[in-house]
Amino acid sequence: MMFILFRIAYTLLHVLVSAVHYAGCVCIYLRRKLEDLLCKKYVEDELERISRHVKLYDKIPSHLVVILGNESISYRDLANIAVWCIAAGISFVSFYDHHGMEYSLTFIPSLFIEAISF
Repeated sequence: MMFILFRIAYTLLHVLVSAVHYAGCVCIYLRRKLEDLLCKKYVEDELERISRHVKLYDKIPSHLVVILGNESISYRDLANIAVWCIAAGISFVSFYDHHGMEYSLTFIPSLFIEAISF
């Protein structure tokens, strides 16, 4: 009898945790869709904020080097870095992987170009 009660309690707990996890996934999905709809306004605000803050610094680098780790490459993040550098007035951006291979526009897939053009 006690085993059945534990089994029922475990099953109810599992259903509850699964429902909370599913609701969290749905919230994340809906938030991302909403961000995609509002992305253009967000990017404009972000670029304006970067341009405003960069005026506070005496020196701005002319070349930024980004070294990528072992993780999979997020082309959207690389595109964001490039756009932020443009907004900050940084003229040159280089991306290198952990093996020392340079990623230039000829090597970066079309996903990178698509990520830049929101």
